[in-house]
Amino acid sequence: MKWIITLIGIIFALMGLYLTFYPADVVSLIRDMQLYNPSIYRPLGAIPIIISLFILGGVRSGSMRWLVSVVGILALAKGLFLLLAPEAMVTPVIEWSIEQEGFSLYLAGGVITVMMGILLIYSRTNPPRRQE
Repeated sequence: MKWIITLIGIIFALMGLYLTFYPADVVSLIRDMQLYNPSIYRPLGAIPIIISLFILGGVRSGSMRWLVSVVGILALAKGLFLLLAPEAMVTPVIEWSIEQEGFSLYLAGGVITVMMGILLIYSRTNPPRRQE
């Protein structure tokens, strides 16, 4: 489980860097793949749920357990939102994020995603400290 969490952290960090430095590419990718279409984003909602189950399953060991738990719960909430929320609620959120001017939303999202990735990597590579 340790290596899966570390791999998820590396993927988060790389995705966050790409989102931070190439937001126009991300927007065009969302448009090209039609990720705002319910027939596409509904099945993709399972991906954050699976990732959150790995994160929450691996949170028993490692440092900063409570912070890693928060990352896992946020991933679970995102997946459940994409999977279960009514289309009238999800589609406007996705369209709003595509139409943002100046890409500051993508910059913030990228930085947060990089920090979550680094947190996951750090929590898995540094064992918890024992209190004596």
